Amino acid sequence: MQIRPFAATDWPGVWALLKPALRAREPFPHDPAIHEAEARVAWVERSQAVMVALDPAGALVGTAYLKPTLLWRREQACWPIQQVHA
Repeated sequence: MQIRPFAATDWPGVWALLKPALRAREPFPHDPAIHEAEARVAWVERSQAVMVALDPAGALVGTAYLKPTLLWRREQACWPIQQVHA
């Protein structure tokens, strides 16, 4: 498995992972009816760092972001999501 910083070309794969998790009301602080453009802003543009995980074949199988949760306390939050294989 390779873990690396997010690149703009990763977004379609990230959205493919995020959309079903958000719609299923997984424990993320986002509206489950969020639109793709809004999700990109929330996941990528408002984060300090976004990472992706790739399987050995190069398929995107996970993502996580890091952003402050309480700026005055300088705390950080990381919300990971990964593809689950049945």
